[in-house]
Amino acid sequence: MKLIALVLLLAAPAAAFLPDLLEKLWPEQQGGVFDGVARIPYLDLLNDNSYIDPFLLQSMKVFGYFYVVDVPEYSAAVEQDYMKNFYDLDEDVKDELAIRRHNPANKNAYRGYCPGLDDVENTLQYKNLYNIGPHETRAASFESDDILQKLRYDCQEPNVWPETGNCTFDKGFKETFQAGFEIRRNIGRAFIRSIARAMEYPNLPASLLRTSSPLWVSGNTPSEGRSTATCTLTLTELS
Repeated sequence: MKLIALVLLLAAPAAAFLPDLLEKLWPEQQGGVFDGVARIPYLDLLNDNSYIDPFLLQSMKVFGYFYVVDVPEYSAAVEQDYMKNFYDLDEDVKDELAIRRHNPANKNAYRGYCPGLDDVENTLQYKNLYNIGPHETRAASFESDDILQKLRYDCQEPNVWPETGNCTFDKGFKETFQAGFEIRRNIGRAFIRSIARAMEYPNLPASLLRTSSPLWVSGNTPSEGRSTATCTLTLTELS
């Protein structure tokens, strides 16, 4: 059934690369629960190639997520190494970047380091967060009675970055995660466009397509002496 559907969508000229397409988008199921999750090539997603739309939508309906593959010049291992190195820094160095709740000297409520609370008994996890957004500077403050405008301003906090004295680490950390954020923002925007096409909702506000930004939260979850970096993509209007 899947093969027939693809043939109808792609037509005869696509027959030559159909097997490769099937492997990327909808790999053969081998009994695993998540074997049917769609794998969407990054450039096809960003270039609005509409053939991906039904696969992305179906994957979201059935599984609630999809994979983005073939991302140029991206390495999750490099990001993970930087996060591990960051969490291995002395606590006083990390505290300089802590959000306002933990460090009153930092005006940010969201962007920066959030020390984890040990809540293993209730949540089975111990998680630290390093929150990164799309802004490096912040506009001047303003007074407004508009709640949404206030929320928008609150979410436009500038990023804070490590200053450890190790210029190589500091520069690499910042550049790696700035680039990683842009990749995730591109995915978030293209995802919205794809869903709009698949659901035949052409009147999706243009401002949403242009400015919806992923809130990227990098986390560290120590477990038995090991740490792992995780990323969460939340599609919200922040920029």
